[in-house]
Amino acid sequence: MNTGEVVVGEGQTVASGDAVNIAARLEQAAQPGEILIGDETFRLRNAKFSGRYWARTSDLRLVEPAL
Repeated sequence: MNTGEVVVGEGQTVASGDAVNIAARLEQAAQPGEILIGDETFRLRNAKFSGRYWARTSDLRLVEPAL
């Protein structure tokens, strides 16, 4: 799960941008039953949500588009 700006063309159903790419990396890194969230989502989370800090999303390489 990630928070950030994305680009969606008019009449399109596909979003692109770093936020989408990081979300895809988080999804790939998650174990079954685990939810990983990006830095901004972690910062914005509700105080009732608890979790442990895993890694900075800047540690995830954005080498190729994740589609």
